[in-house]
Amino acid sequence: GSFYQDGVIQKRGFDKAVQDADKLPNRLKVDFQYMKREETPEELLKRMRECYQGSGATFFIMTMSSKTGDLHEHFKRWHDECHRRGGREPVLIATVASAPDIADASGGILRWYIRSEEESALLAEYLRWKEAVTHVGVFYITRNAGQADDRYGNRGMQEFHDRFISGLGGSSIDDYSTTAGTAKSKVATFLAKNQSNTKQGTNTVGVFIVGYGDMVREVLAELILQGFAGPIACASTLTEPDWQPQGTNADKRIFTVLPRMSDPRTKLQKDDRNVVFFFSKQTLFRVLELTSKDSDSRTFVDRWTKSGTNTQLAQECLENGDILVQLDVAGCDQWR
Repeated sequence: GSFYQDGVIQKRGFDKAVQDADKLPNRLKVDFQYMKREETPEELLKRMRECYQGSGATFFIMTMSSKTGDLHEHFKRWHDECHRRGGREPVLIATVASAPDIADASGGILRWYIRSEEESALLAEYLRWKEAVTHVGVFYITRNAGQADDRYGNRGMQEFHDRFISGLGGSSIDDYSTTAGTAKSKVATFLAKNQSNTKQGTNTVGVFIVGYGDMVREVLAELILQGFAGPIACASTLTEPDWQPQGTNADKRIFTVLPRMSDPRTKLQKDDRNVVFFFSKQTLFRVLELTSKDSDSRTFVDRWTKSGTNTQLAQECLENGDILVQLDVAGCDQWR
């Protein structure tokens, strides 16, 4: 079968990590397992247990907020069970997963990726302060039309809403759970409501898009096609070229976030500017690098946290196993 949305980019990043780690001594074998969209947490944990018992797998890297979030309690129980009986303690490292409440160091769960808390808050601040926006239309991804069933979309929207309204004094937000197929009608609804509710000169309107894949591309395309002329803030998934708008002069109104570099004179280059590729590659490489020196999973979480994981980025390792990646707003000169 084919990959779902950004699975292709994730796999490209993972393959590059394996290539880059080729000369590490005692490098662990990497076995790729493909998740199905409809797979339950129980089914995923069963496969993990089979890898653990059958091939000795101890370290598991997993992507996507919905999958890692749903698995959280199941994995934690398994980790604690292994700990109690003195066995190998499985470790789960999440990446390409932004939603809150994923990491749990005590349960063997780590996460390294741009977090919704920082991403949504920074873009809310930029729209409110820099662009003087008072009203925002938020288009957030859902897996099934008419529902709100994507953890990343839901939590990204909630974080933005809380910051923009409660923290920054924004006037109002209209939110639309959106798929690629419903982008045209949702944008039309937003623009119609905006025209009727906005008095000239008293309200500045912006847009925030939190999603991935063709949903991002279609919402952007419809906003431009249907004549929206305000600023558009987009989640960091905009850094994937296939999801960027084509043949438009709207680039200067569209912005996203990129990781802040520890050395401000440097910037991420070429493929590394695609955050899905970059964090997939860096996360797997870091796991391979740390385990090549010591593959004891009981000390891995502590070593991961203390190592800082990457000196390229300005970031902070948190006690709960999360990493707070500092972000900067990026215009089209950086994301395009």
